[in-house]
Amino acid sequence: MFFGRNVTFAWQLSGGIIFVLIFAILTVDARRAIQPVEDVEDVVKRLNNLNIHDDANIENQGPPCLLDVQKDFPRPNELQPLYLMPDTNQFWLPNDHGQLEIPRGAVIELHCTKSFANSTEAQRAEHKEKHQHNKNRTSPSNSSNHSSTRPPHDISNIFRIAKNTRTIRPRCLHDKSFLWQGEKYEFRQFICERSTRYRVEQLHEKCPAMTDDRTTATAEMYRVGFNVSSNRFVETMRICYEPAQLRTLYVEHVLLPASIHFQKSVKRLNFSKAGYFQGFNMNHLYSHYNQQQQAAVALQGQQHVRHLFDNNTLFLARGHLAAKADYIYASQQRSTFNFFNAAPQ
Repeated sequence: MFFGRNVTFAWQLSGGIIFVLIFAILTVDARRAIQPVEDVEDVVKRLNNLNIHDDANIENQGPPCLLDVQKDFPRPNELQPLYLMPDTNQFWLPNDHGQLEIPRGAVIELHCTKSFANSTEAQRAEHKEKHQHNKNRTSPSNSSNHSSTRPPHDISNIFRIAKNTRTIRPRCLHDKSFLWQGEKYEFRQFICERSTRYRVEQLHEKCPAMTDDRTTATAEMYRVGFNVSSNRFVETMRICYEPAQLRTLYVEHVLLPASIHFQKSVKRLNFSKAGYFQGFNMNHLYSHYNQQQQAAVALQGQQHVRHLFDNNTLFLARGHLAAKADYIYASQQRSTFNFFNAAPQ
């Protein structure tokens, strides 16, 4: 009888222990089940190791982005933006090898006068490849190779940007790739809708080197460059101009060692009045006809003019004072085509 009571007690005790264990397991599982679900944004951050709202969370260790100003930029006639050091009035200059060197994780400031344009790197690559393909077809040495098939391009990498976006700051990711608003783009995808517009502004200052010269008492300084914002002007040159004589006395600009890497194949523009020279037809003043007429008056006879001017090789052209090739980027070179920067040559 005593033995039977012990068995009953042991059975009850073991049953209680089992109940406690089951309760404990269920409690742990329940706690696991009611844990909050990981936020989707946190999952994206963890998987991509990137902050989707802030491109600054890029690993800064690693080689810089190296961009050849001749090969890795939009073509000079593809409406390039301004390439600026962030929050400064300075262009980002190439190194001794003609490359823009941007540290990994650093940003470069790009600016358009009107707006950036949507573009696709794949379309650019395909256009370049078609050009090379056609070039190879015309080459006798490559006549047997032009039938090779071209690899398909991924056209999903489309640079989409809100209308009237004038300034962006893409961040160096690696090689030629940059991060902007959480998406990766090739550097040459950043182009403007319209050509970047330069301005000529009167400074209302006397020319420093001309203050004691009575003949140039009315000469004043002007500056040429780009308005990035109300308090930022990216300058390309300064000009001492004499309005009474309709002539520029001198031009100031900085010639840098990096200027040797100036972008090639930038088309020449027509010279612009840039909002000045009101009441004067500058193109007429530089015309061959007007040159011959003025020479005839100065030399008191048309017979002398025939030996000095013709319409083919002997005439006065619009000569640059600050040379186009002194400037690196296409936007800078275009700013030289204004009548302030011209003289008969």
